[in-house]
Amino acid sequence: MQDKDMYRGKYAGQLKDFLGEWIRGDLLHIGERFYIHPIGNTSEVTKSDLVKLLIAHPIDPATVGKCAELRDKNGTLIFEGDICRDEFEREFKIAFSNHFQDMRLYPINKKAIDEYESAVKYGVAIFTWIYPEMFLTIIGNIHDRERGEVNG
Repeated sequence: MQDKDMYRGKYAGQLKDFLGEWIRGDLLHIGERFYIHPIGNTSEVTKSDLVKLLIAHPIDPATVGKCAELRDKNGTLIFEGDICRDEFEREFKIAFSNHFQDMRLYPINKKAIDEYESAVKYGVAIFTWIYPEMFLTIIGNIHDRERGEVNG
């Protein structure tokens, strides 16, 4: 599976301890329910992975985020809903802009808002920010922040 086709969602099933809290893979929308099917996300299949690959895992639809096709300075894939910090301690959330039809950085802490006040509504284009230096570091996501679990 290519990064551009990958989604991430927070697992909403009974096997959370076995599978982990976040699932990456193909997004399936069946009726009113959302599922992630990780088969396309795995290059090697081991016996322990077999159970994971045969099931489309239920996820909380509010946590679904598309891959931004970019990585932060540590090589971590960036997803919609992630919170990142730059070298100047400015924090941004990653979100899709319907207006611009691309992923954007939206300032969320005082330092970022003070410097990018105009970006609060429309965001900053992520490509102009990240490349070539890639100063951003993912510190969590908006769903963990709501629960008070963001790093840093």
